[in-house]
Amino acid sequence: MLTRFHTLITVFFLTLFSANPGQAEIAWETSPANVIAKSRESGKPILVFVSARWCHYCQKMKQDTWADPRVDVAVSQGFETLVLDGDQDSALVRPLGLRGFPATLIYTPDGRFISQQGGYLPPQRFLKWLDELRSASTRLNR
Repeated sequence: MLTRFHTLITVFFLTLFSANPGQAEIAWETSPANVIAKSRESGKPILVFVSARWCHYCQKMKQDTWADPRVDVAVSQGFETLVLDGDQDSALVRPLGLRGFPATLIYTPDGRFISQQGGYLPPQRFLKWLDELRSASTRLNR
């Protein structure tokens, strides 16, 4: 009986402490006005994630990419973040001219478009995209 108790306690703690530490750590804003104000104050660019509840790859990106600890750190430290629902926020999303979901866009704090990636981005590919943007920015600013 004691062995079964120890097994249950061990399983409980393993489950508790093995949860993905990056999950839900990114502070997604849902108000464009709020994220613009935060971006202007912090000087950080704006990362916009456009998704839909029915979109399989949107959900996969939430589970895989945004929950990845490396992505969590890169995004949380380097961007102000906005999440838009393609259906509920259609008046905001339609003018973006997206061909589908998910879509990830980056803007300067003053609202100038920088870059966009359409479709599912696994963590490694997302991080590579950010590195490419940083390299291009460094070259342009020399």
